[in-house]
Amino acid sequence: MITNVGLLLLKLALVSTPLLGHSEDKMELSEQGIEILKELETGGEAALKAYPDGGGFAIGYGHHSTGPGDFEVNKDTKITLEEAEELFRNDVSVFAKQVNKLFGKVNLSQNEFDALVIAFYNRPEAVKNSGLVSAIVSGDEDAIEDAWYNSIPESAPKGLRSKRVPRELDLFFSEQVDTPESTPSMEEPVNEQDNELRKVMSQHMLDVIRTKAGPSVRAE
Repeated sequence: MITNVGLLLLKLALVSTPLLGHSEDKMELSEQGIEILKELETGGEAALKAYPDGGGFAIGYGHHSTGPGDFEVNKDTKITLEEAEELFRNDVSVFAKQVNKLFGKVNLSQNEFDALVIAFYNRPEAVKNSGLVSAIVSGDEDAIEDAWYNSIPESAPKGLRSKRVPRELDLFFSEQVDTPESTPSMEEPVNEQDNELRKVMSQHMLDVIRTKAGPSVRAE
């Protein structure tokens, strides 16, 4: 019979060996996060004509003339709904990558990640300079709240501090929301390929154990 040590090694191998298709991916903005972001930026409706915003111009779902990418926005710019959605997806992708990079060593929940992406989308440099990163790493909720408010100056347009920040903080401290369907999860059903990999790993570990403990070792 297989020894206790051998059985432990076998279990560890099966638990620690990643299954095919289950490599760790970066987090993405959830569907709920997308809806909240669009609502906060433009009330949920895409602006197909440029509008004044913070010393420049914005269009779509808050894509600013100083924002990521090479799409230029001026007072005469007009776009289609499809173009607004594409700009939005591209901008979200940029800021999601920034959040993933800055908080790569922090175990963020989906709602925490969403709130951070929403804040970065609106004011990336201000958030970086607010002390929010170190506050979140520390886990101090009061420090997190203070830093979040520090990311928006008191001279900001009316409603930005009084409406947007509380909404972002509510999301950050709220209960878990579902992750995007595209994000791999260990909760997904094990497919036939995964089962085959498990069998191969089991046999491999058994062979290793037999080599160490002798040919009399067998699986139950």
